[in-house]
Amino acid sequence: MAVKLRKCPKCMSYTLGEKCKKCGVSTCNPHPPRFSLDDPFLEYKAKALISSFRK
Repeated sequence: MAVKLRKCPKCMSYTLGEKCKKCGVSTCNPHPPRFSLDDPFLEYKAKALISSFRK
């Protein structure tokens, strides 16, 4: 089993555990989702991204 790096959203420190050792908050995955040009929802994701920059 591969151990993935995790990030604390509160203190922004990296750890391998499910909870931050510094502040005790549950950690999240800092890695972006995979990208594929074959994604059937790519058009909708691009439109949402462009509209978020226009606001």
